[in-house]
Amino acid sequence: MNFFKDNINKYQEEDSRLSKLFNQISTIRIVAFIIFLILAVYVADIPNAKLLGIVIILFLISFVILVKWHNRVKHARNHVRHLKKINEDEIKRLEGDLSSFEEGTEFITKDHYYASDIDVFGRNSLFQLLNRCTTITGKEKLANWLLHPAEKATIEGRQQAVLELKETPEFCQNLQAVGMHYDSDKVNINPLMNWLEEPNIVRTNRTIVIASYVLPTITFGLLVGIGWFGVPLSFSLIILIVNGFFLRRVFQYSLKLTEQTNEGVSTLSAITQLVKQVEKTQYSSELLTSIRDSFSDKGELASDRIGRLAKILDFLNNRANMLYAAVNFLLLLDIHIISRAEKWKLDNKDHVKLWFDRISEFEALSSIGRFTHANPDFNMPSISEKDYTFKAVDVSHPLIKSHERIGNDFEATQQGGVMIVTGSNMSGKSTFLRTIGVNIILGLAGAPVSAQSMKLSRILLFTSMRTQDNLEEHISSFYAELKRIKQLLHAVKDSDIPVMYMLDEILKGTNSHDRHKGGLAIVKQLHNSKSFGFVSTHDIELGKEAEKMDYCTNYHFSSEVNGNEISFDYKISTGICQSFNATALMRSIGIEME
Repeated sequence: MNFFKDNINKYQEEDSRLSKLFNQISTIRIVAFIIFLILAVYVADIPNAKLLGIVIILFLISFVILVKWHNRVKHARNHVRHLKKINEDEIKRLEGDLSSFEEGTEFITKDHYYASDIDVFGRNSLFQLLNRCTTITGKEKLANWLLHPAEKATIEGRQQAVLELKETPEFCQNLQAVGMHYDSDKVNINPLMNWLEEPNIVRTNRTIVIASYVLPTITFGLLVGIGWFGVPLSFSLIILIVNGFFLRRVFQYSLKLTEQTNEGVSTLSAITQLVKQVEKTQYSSELLTSIRDSFSDKGELASDRIGRLAKILDFLNNRANMLYAAVNFLLLLDIHIISRAEKWKLDNKDHVKLWFDRISEFEALSSIGRFTHANPDFNMPSISEKDYTFKAVDVSHPLIKSHERIGNDFEATQQGGVMIVTGSNMSGKSTFLRTIGVNIILGLAGAPVSAQSMKLSRILLFTSMRTQDNLEEHISSFYAELKRIKQLLHAVKDSDIPVMYMLDEILKGTNSHDRHKGGLAIVKQLHNSKSFGFVSTHDIELGKEAEKMDYCTNYHFSSEVNGNEISFDYKISTGICQSFNATALMRSIGIEME
């Protein structure tokens, strides 16, 4: 926390200094313009054409210098402000306030095995806790890691990279600040990527290519002839009509290209600067080194190549400018710019997906590295070669405020093992299941977990915890849960890695007799599959039946009732729950219990 507070103070002071300088330059620009007007009037009154020309040239040179200086200071000031906000955001996360961060709901996929139950996306979610990416591709990469468990070697490679980036928080913060200069985080880049796969139109038409060089040369010659040798103006009108004919042939394509690439320019600019930061840094981990090396091909850097395309497309997207339109008729700019864009595509399109993928990977790793730095009590889990492994010491929920977290030790290593969790209301059953689930997601994404230590194998997590009715599809909550269980039965049959399931308040939408009978049948069926997992329930009889099965283990959370006061310790214990608080809770809201 002190690291971030110190940074905020440092960047606030720098912001004040740069803001003062920015205002001073603004004043200098105004004074320079006033001096120019005075000198211009004075010289014009003499009159002295040579001196006036010198004054104008000196003013233009000084004006350009001042504008560039002003823009550099503005960029530096904005960069410092981005860094200040980055550190303020880190403090918000540490305080448990995630309300201002992107929820990532666009990455939710229907019927995903666990995303909606474990708060991967949405309010107070894992994505909000982890995400520091500034490009849409970086966010997509991070979301994909949270939704799909990686291979063991991939996880361990990410862990090494994250631990290296953890030690360079200033570099990672600067990377994010660089990306924040560009409004690219919600840009749809699919049209740009589609254009890269489309065939060239202009460069394959020899007539248009030849005309783009010949006609401007003739136009320029005619303008010289008109100005110096008295060539009739009608000749220039003819050539302009011919120019217009060729521009008309590419007009629709230029509009389409502008539409396809307009949004993507900001992403290209952002990725150019992000790649530049990665290219100039040395790394020790194999993964980070591999990412950096992928940006160099035959001695040319990817940042230079991507930057060229960004400039070409940015120029094309400014074609609505009146000056552009005038010069376009003279020099056929549309054709030349489109030709340059198509030449770039021809030379680089095979590399683009790799470049985008690798910088997105680096952004995701940087996000997790910053998360790791901000949470020094979190630890990297060990990824076991042995299937059906989950062992954790002092594991707690990372989305609960740090001073409110209560850790538990837990171990599950039996194929077909079923852990029945009973407990009184609000005692922590569901939170415990989510605690296990969210830490598994973190660990299999390559991130540290909220535990003193953890060892786990690659696991396909499956949850059924928040099943709801759907009026539009005429589905009751009970039938929605049955559909979810059907999905689980298919998952344990089709998955190539063990499934860890979490069934919370199993079959809660039906009567106690059917709930007990159905719950027992599900437990027996899951035991004979490639799975292990948790079944939480209020059905004590199910727990008693489980005691007769050697593959079942009972656990419980309890509460203590003292008069009208109910207290919880949120610690898991073995055995069936013996203390219940429903009667006390009903009395507390005014129900007269006998």
